[in-house]
Amino acid sequence: MRLSAPDRPQRFLVTEPRDETDDKESIVGLLKTAATAAVASSVHGRVQRRQQARWAAQDQSAAGVPAPAPPAQYATPAQPQQTYADSTPAPPAGASDRLAQLKQLGELLSAGLLTTAEFEQEKARILSV
Repeated sequence: MRLSAPDRPQRFLVTEPRDETDDKESIVGLLKTAATAAVASSVHGRVQRRQQARWAAQDQSAAGVPAPAPPAQYATPAQPQQTYADSTPAPPAGASDRLAQLKQLGELLSAGLLTTAEFEQEKARILSV
């Protein structure tokens, strides 16, 4: 016996409504995975370059060829020579002597022999007398 269309049980595909939080969670998960992969790739690249440079230096030293200078980013910067102003207190002076001292301080500052902090300290000392 064959059932006719009205007598046949109807089957409906029942789906639950999609939740937006599920979508956001899956997107966040994908972004975390992508970020982790990017960091791992970056670290791997740096390690590989460092190893290759080390091996190249070993090969050159074994061959007797001097190693090239390190890149500028790894070179130690030259330290500027520190000069310090005389810390002995100046004898009391008149206004014209103060002005001459302040001019001299300004010249030392513009010449780069004094730092701004040293200049301010000495200026305060001269003006307080």
